[in-house]
Amino acid sequence: MTEEEPDWQTVKSELLEGVLKRGAMVARVGDPDLLADVAPGQRPSDLLPQVKSMIVLGGSAPRVGEWNSPRAEVLETVGTSDRMAAIGSALARQIEERLGYYAMNVPTSTDQDDKPFLDFTAAAVAAGAGSPSLAGPVLHPEHGFVYLTVILTSLPLPFDGPIEQPACPAPSCVEMYDQRGVTPCTDVCNIDDGGCLGGQIQDGLVIGRRYDANRCRDRVYHYWVPGY
Repeated sequence: MTEEEPDWQTVKSELLEGVLKRGAMVARVGDPDLLADVAPGQRPSDLLPQVKSMIVLGGSAPRVGEWNSPRAEVLETVGTSDRMAAIGSALARQIEERLGYYAMNVPTSTDQDDKPFLDFTAAAVAAGAGSPSLAGPVLHPEHGFVYLTVILTSLPLPFDGPIEQPACPAPSCVEMYDQRGVTPCTDVCNIDDGGCLGGQIQDGLVIGRRYDANRCRDRVYHYWVPGY
């Protein structure tokens, strides 16, 4: 008598429903093989050779009360991926202890040469947790900017795949570009005027995007926000 194959869709639904109840706003599953072309050392299989799927969680934007605080240090503390990482660590533990599969909550800090352990942007796009933007970070169509964490696992969960309609550019940004040749983000930080951002919009799509990550990191604290 052979053991019955688990219903992986049910397993996936239970896991994702759990993290959504704990505070995640976005919970998707991506195919790690879609990251085969990213930089060596930042691929899922470089971190977990047995990886079969990657769970991408997004959320934990600062609350209104935190924005209202007169202490800038409050936002400096909560404006990171730490809250999402805590949910990811709990999920990884649940997968290993309850289901018996490998699970790794990828560190949201940086590795050697100040590089991320994983290409979080590519992981989020592959799972449909958002899409790239002219402004730099991954954006979700409903929630906008979200803090990310990624759990790599040998659990063979069904994939969600990338979203069909990119979050960027928004209709208002397209309208502004048609009128002035810039969007709100490229107007504020134009790469041709000492800023970090550049690109064009053609037929409602971003083309020729330019992003000076090193210059941006010198100006904006996002060392612990790996979705850029």
